[in-house]
Amino acid sequence: MTTTDNQLFLTKIIATLGPASESATTVRQLIHEGVRVFRINFSHGTFNDYERMYNTVRMASEALDIPIAVIGDLSGPKIRVGKVEDGGVDLKRGNTVEFCKTDHFTIRHESSDLVRFSTTYPNFINEVKVGERILLDDGNVLLKCLERVGSGNDELLVCVVIDGGLITSSKGVNLPDTDLSVPALTEKDYRCVEFAVKMGFDYLALSFVRQASDIIQLKEKLFELGARDKINEELYGGNVQTEVLGGDYENFIPIISKIEKPQAIDNLEEILQQTDGIMVARGDLGV
Repeated sequence: MTTTDNQLFLTKIIATLGPASESATTVRQLIHEGVRVFRINFSHGTFNDYERMYNTVRMASEALDIPIAVIGDLSGPKIRVGKVEDGGVDLKRGNTVEFCKTDHFTIRHESSDLVRFSTTYPNFINEVKVGERILLDDGNVLLKCLERVGSGNDELLVCVVIDGGLITSSKGVNLPDTDLSVPALTEKDYRCVEFAVKMGFDYLALSFVRQASDIIQLKEKLFELGARDKINEELYGGNVQTEVLGGDYENFIPIISKIEKPQAIDNLEEILQQTDGIMVARGDLGV
């Protein structure tokens, strides 16, 4: 249903902005069709891109006299495959795959059906255990860890391909069986939080939440930037949206925790005590 008036929707349509949808004309059309929240994904693009999209939404909202919210979606510690040769590598069932700690183009040994990848988080090599699964490209490719060999920077994680497929540069790495020690917020995430507070984003989404302490880590940064009130947090036990959204704290930025890891399901109750909202990230959680 197309709408042009400023009516209140109890269920909000959220639209993610990108190269195909960020023009002022398209943003206005989306608002006319019922979008009331725009998501800016900090995983892709530059700060200039984010600022341009943010300003486009704000100008459209003002011109149409319709309140529109903006969510900044923090990237979190997403692990990706490193640089892969042009055309990618077609992994076959039974192939051996090694993960290494050094950053280089894929090494392929045709004679032995061996492929070696680098990743954006080399330390996962120390944390994956024998027998655990490694999923690539949203689960399209399944590997199983066989052993860890070598030491120091020469350490390798040796895996076998269970379900094969084509892998190209920067494909995602998902570790459903592994409890990673990687922090919830990367250095880029901290810069994105500072940017979001400066610009006036309405919400922040925290990716790959595993436990309540991940949310508390983001809150500490927002306390520092004046986007949340630590006294209120302590007074109301972590989840203070009822009080602050009533007008007690003007600069409050709610946190939406993205549930996309098995550990988040295990720790859901403690997460709910700290977060202001939940987003079920169906893709990664489904994987």
